[in-house]
Amino acid sequence: MSDQNKSLEIIEKRRFLRLNDYFKVTFQPMDEYGSAPNRPEVGWSKNLSLGGIAFMTDSGVEIGDTIRATMLIPEIDRPIEVVGEVVRLQPREKGRREVAVKFLPFGMDEDQRSKLELFIYDHFLTDPF
Repeated sequence: MSDQNKSLEIIEKRRFLRLNDYFKVTFQPMDEYGSAPNRPEVGWSKNLSLGGIAFMTDSGVEIGDTIRATMLIPEIDRPIEVVGEVVRLQPREKGRREVAVKFLPFGMDEDQRSKLELFIYDHFLTDPF
């Protein structure tokens, strides 16, 4: 199978459009009671979709952690708050890690989801590459 076919297969498996964008993300691991007792940590987004977000941080989260995150997207008038599960960690340079978070089904209210959806699709309509 050629490399081009492999890339096409990966794209086809994605359920949502993935937007590469850079904005501040604050997050807190949640405990077993659904509380986020620690101070928020900071990260910077790498990409975003309606299904999840990947961001860079030097903070310590682990695969399987449930986190509460706030995305500060300049083009959206209010922060977007989500709850998600850490599904992937990749080490990067200087002690940083790329954290991939899958949004949980109850992790975002419908109004915020609609705003996020409009933001993502607007970017693809105005600049598809």
